[in-house]
Amino acid sequence: MKMQRFEIVPPLREYETSDSFVSRLAALNQIASVVDMCRLLGESSERANVGPRFRRFAKMAGVDPTRFEKHTLKFTRFHALIGDHRIKTAEVFKSQSRFCPKCVIEDVNAGNGPIGARTFQRMWWLWAEIERCPDHGCKMALAEGEPRSFAPDLCSYVTRHHEKIATMASKADTFAAHPMDIYLRERMIDRSMPTDMLDELPVAYVVRLCEAVGRAALSNTDRNRHS
Repeated sequence: MKMQRFEIVPPLREYETSDSFVSRLAALNQIASVVDMCRLLGESSERANVGPRFRRFAKMAGVDPTRFEKHTLKFTRFHALIGDHRIKTAEVFKSQSRFCPKCVIEDVNAGNGPIGARTFQRMWWLWAEIERCPDHGCKMALAEGEPRSFAPDLCSYVTRHHEKIATMASKADTFAAHPMDIYLRERMIDRSMPTDMLDELPVAYVVRLCEAVGRAALSNTDRNRHS
């Protein structure tokens, strides 16, 4: 008989993407990957089926799928939307897991149940312009060597590579989080900061503005050095 609902459902996390919830749902139910869960439930794993697939899984978990809308990527022809923010598609990790090793290990150490199901993908991890973790200041990591899927499957990766990630976390250089990474994260989650003068600009323009200021500063430094 075909499975009608999930008996075990992970608790909802703030700023979690729909892909992350599905990944945790599979891991908590002891299913090796989201692709395997699709196969077991007779669901298409094609990228074009992402919306209907998620709505079905959410219904089976007894979760309102609209809860994730503000934190989940939506794609247009040239841009991606995260919440109300439009960014370039090329700057988004669409199918490969990207994560902060220290955040993941903190989640694992603080949680219970299957290791992979203890962590979750924060929405800002998907954006390449946020180069370092806004909480720990360390470089973001990628799930290297993993077969590409229709969506990131972070929990499956953590289940199989927990020791590797723990080593990465222990060796990661930790600095004070960069103000730009913090600002971009706060903009994405619609939390105001003292730099409100920039809040009227789309986040993509804020990035370009700061890059232009940085280039100008470097150019002035070089001119002063040689004058």
